[in-house]
Amino acid sequence: MSEIWMDVDIAITIPVNKVPLVALSDGYTIDETIAYNESGMDLNWNFVTTAGVMTQTNVVPTTAGDYDWTHIGNGMYKIEMTASGGASADNDTEGFGWFSGKADAILPFSGPIIGFRADALNNALIDGGDNLDINVVQWLGQACHAVSENGVPKVDLDQLGGVVQSLTDLKDLVDTGYDPTNHKIQSDLIYIHGSALTETAGQLAAAFVKLLDVATPVLTAESVNQSANNNTILAHADHGNAQLVRSTTPANKLDVSATGEAGLDFANIKNATGAHTLTNITIPTCTTNTDMRGTDGANTIVPDTAGIAAGLHATTDGKIDDNKSELDGLQGADGKCVISTDAQDLSASLDVNTKTATATALDLILKDSTFALAIADAIWDEILTGATHNISTSAGRKVRQIGAYAIHDGTAQAGANVSITLAATASAIDGTYNRNLVVITGGTGIGQTRTIIDFNGTTKIAIVDRGWRTDPDATSEYQVVPDDTPLVVDQGVAQAGSTSSTIKLRAYASATNDIYLCNIVIIIAGTGRGQARLVDAYNGATKVITLCGDDWTTTPDDTSVYVIIPYGVTCTACLGANALASINTEVDNVLNTAIPGSPTADSINEKIKALPSGIAKNVALSAFTFYMVLTSDHVSAATGKTLTGQISKDGGAFAGLTNSITEIGNGLYKVDIIQAEMNADVVTLKFTETDCDQRIVVIYPT
Repeated sequence: MSEIWMDVDIAITIPVNKVPLVALSDGYTIDETIAYNESGMDLNWNFVTTAGVMTQTNVVPTTAGDYDWTHIGNGMYKIEMTASGGASADNDTEGFGWFSGKADAILPFSGPIIGFRADALNNALIDGGDNLDINVVQWLGQACHAVSENGVPKVDLDQLGGVVQSLTDLKDLVDTGYDPTNHKIQSDLIYIHGSALTETAGQLAAAFVKLLDVATPVLTAESVNQSANNNTILAHADHGNAQLVRSTTPANKLDVSATGEAGLDFANIKNATGAHTLTNITIPTCTTNTDMRGTDGANTIVPDTAGIAAGLHATTDGKIDDNKSELDGLQGADGKCVISTDAQDLSASLDVNTKTATATALDLILKDSTFALAIADAIWDEILTGATHNISTSAGRKVRQIGAYAIHDGTAQAGANVSITLAATASAIDGTYNRNLVVITGGTGIGQTRTIIDFNGTTKIAIVDRGWRTDPDATSEYQVVPDDTPLVVDQGVAQAGSTSSTIKLRAYASATNDIYLCNIVIIIAGTGRGQARLVDAYNGATKVITLCGDDWTTTPDDTSVYVIIPYGVTCTACLGANALASINTEVDNVLNTAIPGSPTADSINEKIKALPSGIAKNVALSAFTFYMVLTSDHVSAATGKTLTGQISKDGGAFAGLTNSITEIGNGLYKVDIIQAEMNADVVTLKFTETDCDQRIVVIYPT
């Protein structure tokens, strides 16, 4: 249904969005700054013709072109569209269109659906006044005549009742037969039912006046009323009611069961070949219903039983079998037929009397009948197997394939924060459903999904990977379905006996010592949830993991659900506290050992000894070199400058350097610092010039 109607085949401005554009960052702040060339702008014109053909055209907004993008206000935008000849979309076709799009800074958006139709329709239905103006240009595909006098159209009547009229027929009727004073049609009576009248006009007029005279009319209601006996016709002695053939007892009916009874030949009268005169006839009273039946199917008015059976093609057992044979003969090449069962089998299978149209039989054809509903129930309750439901694309096969995704389903017996007790029909084998998903499909907790960590086949209790938001109970319907579980080494519920630096795994955990070394153990539910530690050691007999590094913040207990995942590094990356202490000691010993006078070739000691010594304290420093840049751009080398050098020792006041500064070139300068100036723990040098950046250098003599 269109939300807006617009004229087609004109240049127009179209609303881009139905609701304000909002920021992607929070989803509700209205964005009034979206430009035509916004980053990530993707604007599309969707269009459906009245014939149902849908297209989509990408439109690039402009700021001074065919598709100018403009902000109207409060996050609402509009765009121009050409009537024809545009770079992309044009308003040149009747139908329905709307914009959709997105940009980097906003949520995706869609505009209102706009109907495009001829401007005359919009002018008449929307823009016009209270009356609907219609300009008729054709009648049944033929052009209308031009309007004549006073705005009344001309009409040429070519036929009356399918008979072609001459150019003067109707004109003659109006000219000679119409009384304009009394507004009545005048007629001259020449024929009555095709017979010419020989009477004069005066005679005919006198006869009509006598027949319909207001004072003493001959034609009255009483003269034709059959219930009255006092009118001229019905009371006539020779031709009225007194001479009718009838029973002397009004309740009795006419009965003629044999030819010639009471002097009346019934067959001859029914098939009369000439006139018969009935006089002095007594009609006997009808005594039984058999008197109205005959045996001759060709001549009787009311047929007997045999006639009824023959006429209705009575549905006896034999007849149904005959019909079944006839219908089986209509069997098509595809192997289908209308009826393929015996009449008795049909009756027994449908539990209905096939020979009698009883309410039970009619129940077969009613869509909400007991029989139809029973068939539907039987179909839905039928067991689906590969042997009987394997036709490609059939409903039975599709449902059977969908059902294959469900490992187990039922109604829970109970539930807790991190567990659900499955139905008694669940597997009796421990761990059967481990690492699959349990989905609450009905009842309490509907919509929740958890991964099964551990399943007990005896108690039917499944431990899940995290606590339920709503704990399931005995009303919770569930399904167990396959899950793409992440790589997990082991998972389960911890046993009692964990300490601040250990965790005791489930009894089913590995019996191999240090099998979980250097993995990560994470508490995902129960006491201590959210903690993760590295494994330093594992005792396969006691199922106890010793942590590497920090102790638990909250010690786990027998409600703690854990999972062990690979760490992805070599074991040397996971070091216990004792190993770290030993390494620290060894490193300290190495660092505290003096470098020998003649270290081993290519050893660390040899490389260290070969390193140059630092700037010495209280020793003259020759040709100390530094770089100067211009103040104008802080990058270009300052050349040809006369610099001033100063020195501060151990944070004291600056004083001029003893030796002058000389230029090396390309912004580099040097100076010799005497021994006395280097006799300090911290020596700070400062070099300045009017159009150069100041240079500060700090030296830490050793």
